[in-house]
Amino acid sequence: MPGIAAYEWGTNVSPEGLANGFTHCFMLSFAGGGERDAYLVHPAHQRFVGTLGTCLERSLVLDYWARS
Repeated sequence: MPGIAAYEWGTNVSPEGLANGFTHCFMLSFAGGGERDAYLVHPAHQRFVGTLGTCLERSLVLDYWARS
């Protein structure tokens, strides 16, 4: 999808037991806020969100600016 610079995902393997029921993580990286904003309203993303609503009890979404 246009605007996505990187994508990765995985299942929770933490032994700490602090995942609060979350089992998977999906991370998308964007070059900037404009690309992220365009992704949020993109029809393909909106269809994906609609599909998730039928199979997820809840989700956690975070946006942040990475620091190195």
